[in-house]
Amino acid sequence: MELRRAYDQLKDSSPSLGLPSAGSKEKALEAMHTWELANRDRLTEAEVEDTHFFGFAGQSKLSQLIDFVFVSADLRAYEEADDQKATALGRILDHAVDRSQANEQLGEIDETAHLARLDVHAKVYGPVLDAVSAALSSEVSKFTTGREVVVTPTVHAPRPARTTFQVSIRDGAANTSVHRQGHGFQRALIIAALKYLADCRRPNDSMRTLCLAIEEPELFQHPPQARTFAKVLRELAATAPQGHTQVMYATHSPVFINPKGYHQIRRLCRAVGEEHPATEVWQATKEDLCRSLDGLVDKKVIKSRTEGTLGGALAEGFFAHAVVLVEGRGDEGVITGCAERLGLNLGAEGISIIEAHGKDNLMISDALFSALGVPC
Repeated sequence: MELRRAYDQLKDSSPSLGLPSAGSKEKALEAMHTWELANRDRLTEAEVEDTHFFGFAGQSKLSQLIDFVFVSADLRAYEEADDQKATALGRILDHAVDRSQANEQLGEIDETAHLARLDVHAKVYGPVLDAVSAALSSEVSKFTTGREVVVTPTVHAPRPARTTFQVSIRDGAANTSVHRQGHGFQRALIIAALKYLADCRRPNDSMRTLCLAIEEPELFQHPPQARTFAKVLRELAATAPQGHTQVMYATHSPVFINPKGYHQIRRLCRAVGEEHPATEVWQATKEDLCRSLDGLVDKKVIKSRTEGTLGGALAEGFFAHAVVLVEGRGDEGVITGCAERLGLNLGAEGISIIEAHGKDNLMISDALFSALGVPC
């Protein structure tokens, strides 16, 4: 009613809009939508958008397109190992296990048990309650006529049975719960569960993109295990059908940075000189590199070097406050030695020294770091 009153007030106060009469909320919304489509040039941006477009839960539009899974830095695997709808285990079981047949058979068992309980109640309580009902009816008849008292047992129908599952960890001869495992293993279990979730999704989910958002996947991991995680996450997005799986993660580890995919990297840093905290987002594209190196380095060389020679050398620099690019190891040794003799700790200042292995690579690396906002 509040919406209809507001619509009628708008229609009466502004006849020039030509809004039709609307007898219901649905018709009022339809009329406004039709008007907006026909008068796009007269629309202004609203300060508050009261829509259901954003969000991944409830009736929002995005929930119909994206299956969003967020793994926070402090998430414990035992929280995701519960058989609940929103957990990783619950989603895996929902995709991989068909509970309908078992639920149907369990429902038949519950129905049979319910009928058996009714039969027991009738045999055990029936004669006694009939006598009590007759006695009470006789006493009531002394005060009023035409009515009887009936006493019967109350038999509660059983709730529909639902099979639930639990996860435990077998370590040799010991069988323990997930929350008794170390943080590293729990983190590995979460990533493994999400990978399996992406692999086992049913064909009817192909219209929804599985979007994994992981905060600091390197937490609690040994370096070899961290490298394996990084490889698994990259392959998860690369090998899935187009648009089927997306992976995003925020990391402080060079292990999880692949310079070959520099166009997929977003570098976030605190803006300097702002009165209030603000974050700057930097990114680099192949077009950016080619434009800044036009006339200096051939485009084919840029492509081959960024995919090959420059691979692992640049990753650490993306996290630095500033980068010193050198051609080879001798140059790095000179700068490092001078800093040590002067008592300067370059690492504490956020300065990284990176070997480029060649003059062309120096220019390409400089262009890439500059595009990502790293002083070079």
